[in-house]
Amino acid sequence: MSDWTALTGVPADIADGDADSLAGLSCSNGQTATFTSGSWACGSSAGGSGADGGNNAITNLTTLLDDNVATGQDIVMQIGIDGFPFVVFYDRNTRLVNTVHCTAADCSTFDKVQQSSAGKAGEFLDMAIGADGRPVISLYDNTTNPDQTVQFDLQLMRCSDIGCSSSSTVLVGDDGDVGQYSSIAIRPNGMPVISYRDTTNGQLKFAFCEDVACTTREFEIIDTSNDPSHIEVIIGFDDLPFIAYRTNGSKSLNGIHCNDEKCATRSTTTLDSSVNTGEFTSLALGTDGLVVMAYLDRTLDVLKVTHCSTFICGSSTTTIVDNSGSSGQWPSIVIGNDGNLIVFVEDKFKTALKMAKCTDSACTTSLSKVLVLEGVAGRKNVAAMRSDGSPVIVYENLNNEEVNLFSCANGICQPYGG
Repeated sequence: MSDWTALTGVPADIADGDADSLAGLSCSNGQTATFTSGSWACGSSAGGSGADGGNNAITNLTTLLDDNVATGQDIVMQIGIDGFPFVVFYDRNTRLVNTVHCTAADCSTFDKVQQSSAGKAGEFLDMAIGADGRPVISLYDNTTNPDQTVQFDLQLMRCSDIGCSSSSTVLVGDDGDVGQYSSIAIRPNGMPVISYRDTTNGQLKFAFCEDVACTTREFEIIDTSNDPSHIEVIIGFDDLPFIAYRTNGSKSLNGIHCNDEKCATRSTTTLDSSVNTGEFTSLALGTDGLVVMAYLDRTLDVLKVTHCSTFICGSSTTTIVDNSGSSGQWPSIVIGNDGNLIVFVEDKFKTALKMAKCTDSACTTSLSKVLVLEGVAGRKNVAAMRSDGSPVIVYENLNNEEVNLFSCANGICQPYGG
């Protein structure tokens, strides 16, 4: 009699009498079988995935996503509808957009696809997850045609599925040199909005997409003269867009709160009038429903955080988070389980990836530590928060031109027992 005769519902991989395989897997030494995206896969024993896409790790884990990559202006990441990280970067060597769909919460397993639908375009890219779970990517096309003319267009790439096994791309704007510093967000109805720079006219523009692929759209000029850069857009608690950007004339940080979904009317505020500030701005929505942002003050060479006091950010509190003179470039922010900000940033003196954990909502005090010292790390970093409250950070390491993903063991990136 079989040991399983009196039982029902026994999984086939147990009932087959084979004690050392699962779903045909043959994991190598040091790996464990993890159940992700509806199937079993071999993954790192340091991490793994919970049923909800959470992270079950006991230590921090670094995963190499690609090497020998001349990354473009930006690397971007979001947590997908499956609870796993989704990463996008442009490779200037191949001149193709690369998408990485993690199939484990710590990205110890992943699928990477070179997307060809945008041709050679891909600079100044940004990405959001659509309401249907399919990533959408805004990007700038500055490719040279066979007749030596240059495109200078804003495009939108839409993935065919949540893993982006393929994609399609549409032209969004081509009225002059448009599309640098593009930033994309998804409205509550699932339609994208894109804010971007019109280099020809020195203007900040806003594209209001009328369908999920942005095949039809309307445009607004929302700053006519300040020649914007370092543009970021987010959908606020009031379901309306909020845009932060650096003005290249006065080199200050401005914020625009759209008073309607098309941003036909808006309120503009100078958030930081210091000389030469507002670079590498990163936005998040706090647990109080108000916008918070981190950015570099180039003159003081410090990392700053500005916390809005109202939806329109007509008033705000600005704090210097790190005045060591070594940090401030490439900040990326997430909100911790305690409701306070966590900032990941490049330490340019140590060429390291650094973390600052704020101890209050305005980040008037914080604790900091270095996460990655190996190589020349921390550039172009972007962070996201998983369902269990543990951050994940993707960054560039100039040694071997790597794109790496750092998975934190918990909410403070402190290994258990470490």
